[in-house]
Amino acid sequence: MSDYSSPLQSQPETRPHPEVRGYPIVTPESRPIERLAGLRERLIERHPSLRDLSRRIVAGDDPATQELVHRIAAWEASEVPVRAFEIPASRMDRLIQAFVVQTDPVLRDRIDVVLQARMKRRFCALVWQLLQDRYEDAALLSLLFSGAAGRRRFRAGESMRFLDFFRVEDRTSDIQLPTRVCHALNASGQSVRRFFRECEIPDSSGLAIAVLGLYFASAEAPVFKREADALVTLFGSLDQPAADEAEMARRVRVFPAPLARYLELFEPPDYDSRLLRLLVPQFGHPVASAPMWSELNDAQRLRFSQWLQLDRLQSALGESRHKIRILSTVYPYIENVIVDTETSLVFVYFGRFVMVDRPEESDVMLLYPRAVFTQTYDLFLRQRTAREEAIACTEQLRAEGLAATEENRQEEDGSSTEASASVEAAPVETA
Repeated sequence: MSDYSSPLQSQPETRPHPEVRGYPIVTPESRPIERLAGLRERLIERHPSLRDLSRRIVAGDDPATQELVHRIAAWEASEVPVRAFEIPASRMDRLIQAFVVQTDPVLRDRIDVVLQARMKRRFCALVWQLLQDRYEDAALLSLLFSGAAGRRRFRAGESMRFLDFFRVEDRTSDIQLPTRVCHALNASGQSVRRFFRECEIPDSSGLAIAVLGLYFASAEAPVFKREADALVTLFGSLDQPAADEAEMARRVRVFPAPLARYLELFEPPDYDSRLLRLLVPQFGHPVASAPMWSELNDAQRLRFSQWLQLDRLQSALGESRHKIRILSTVYPYIENVIVDTETSLVFVYFGRFVMVDRPEESDVMLLYPRAVFTQTYDLFLRQRTAREEAIACTEQLRAEGLAATEENRQEEDGSSTEASASVEAAPVETA
């Protein structure tokens, strides 16, 4: 795969093909800031061929981008700051994406000089959108630090709020971008929805999920209730399987802290089952040896296990809300919940007794001492097993009998045929 690193002789400047002219952003400079969010994706929706162009640029298969990078490679190092302005503005989007995949450090530095010299508001917006799901990409972060440093060149009203996350002092800091954004969110006093909108952060982006994880990790109970939509966004990201191992690793990093906070602030009967049900398919059951769950302490894993029992009860008892309400008051003492699928009986195990729910009795649950129940239920299971085995044996004998009958019939038919053939073949004696 080419990375545009082979220097060639400078080629005459050519205009871009009409079908890609103005890519990726052709919006007037006066367009309101909030419209910039997702602009690249909306443009690709209008012009599907641009998605293929983006893929070809990243793969190193786009001739126009190769020619552009080869031109820069042929310049003398001292010429780069001046000749940077020879690059047409309509080609800067190609150069930004080529910079991201560039592996030659010398050529990468040259492209960086060009981009720093030419960085404008609309290019910052493109880089910011590229960064949403690649927020740890050092190349993209570097470009936005350069854009923030040159924002004084922007016309009045063009300074975009997200550039506040890229101050000069942050460039050498160990504080990661999601942490800086989370600090700004807490300091703003704004709702998550409004803050994300003004900072052009799509709700479903990887950066948004990372920020929400940090935000809820230290939130108080009123914040969880007030920002219920943001909490749904965070947990709802688990509704889709991870795209790759890197995405799964990010999820394992993001979720322990906000989940632990949620489990501590609320009681299991008050947990939002719609959200917590998304965790087990992604991370498995809460055992200390499992990824993600290993980041929680024993008490937190226990509370989640208690909620699992309650959730199983709610699913099994269905419309019996008064039963669910009563059992929810004693949830810490529930050891296990078993549903007999054949009889629809629900068994709720406590320390020294077992409660049995019969679906036909909406207002009654039977209480048994555990020892008595164990003996009775074991006898019931043995009897049912014996009955099932008897039925299976009968079916087997019946099947074997049918097979034997069919075999006998075939043998009888064969014997009859042979007898008939013998009769037909016997010579006839004449007097």
